[in-house]
Amino acid sequence: MMKQFLALASLALIGLGCEKEASLNNQTQSAQASPDVFVQNANNGNSHDYQLNIIGVPKDKEADMDNNNGHRIFVRLNGGETVTNPGGKWKEGKGWDDLDKINKILLQEGDFDVIDANATDDDGAAFQLPDPNPEDGEPPAYHIKARALGTPGGSATITTCAEENLDSSTDIWCGSNGVTIERKGGGKGGGGKPEVVDVTENLLKLVINVDPDLDPELAACLGYEDTPDENDPVVEDIDVWLFDPCFENYFWNYDNNGLKLLQLRFYAAD
Repeated sequence: MMKQFLALASLALIGLGCEKEASLNNQTQSAQASPDVFVQNANNGNSHDYQLNIIGVPKDKEADMDNNNGHRIFVRLNGGETVTNPGGKWKEGKGWDDLDKINKILLQEGDFDVIDANATDDDGAAFQLPDPNPEDGEPPAYHIKARALGTPGGSATITTCAEENLDSSTDIWCGSNGVTIERKGGGKGGGGKPEVVDVTENLLKLVINVDPDLDPELAACLGYEDTPDENDPVVEDIDVWLFDPCFENYFWNYDNNGLKLLQLRFYAAD
């Protein structure tokens, strides 16, 4: 009798174990089948081509981080400069070599790659990305979506800037199209659902105002001719896409105010 009872008990335990295993397998398959919300919201369910994490840290990094393509760049958690003249000259008479490079990310043309992951040191970070190369009236070759993660309340402002590539002067210009991304609170646990933001028009170009009377060489380089008419209006909203030859040393100025993680995903144009 005892043997029969033990046998039945063993079968029951085996059956329960199989049921639990099947339940776990179903949950795993369900999780794997669930679409990434960021991908789904960002690009109609299409997978991204590259992901870059910009990580805010309270202590500067000291290790050598050149050419280690870890898909991440470290910036100061609270640091970086605020662009004081968006749309115009931010640093007159100065080039990239003259800047305080804390929380600045130099941009180079090529396949996606992190060249220098440390923006907390005195030479800044470096990131490689393809030329967006938009034709007149055409969209760029790829676009960028962003979301802020980490503790609610942090934010960061990213502004695309560049140095004039002209013989007559050396000035740093920054776009009026900088973007501020905030980790918002609310929702269950106080975190809330991260908002996905399209930052293509913010990170792949700078929008500047050029007066052809004050900056005739730059205006001519960008396709606008100087005129002697003193009533000629200031040219506004000139789009300068990354790697336009009128500028060099393109970079993202990352003004961080407590944002621990900004995630950027890059998608090929449809």
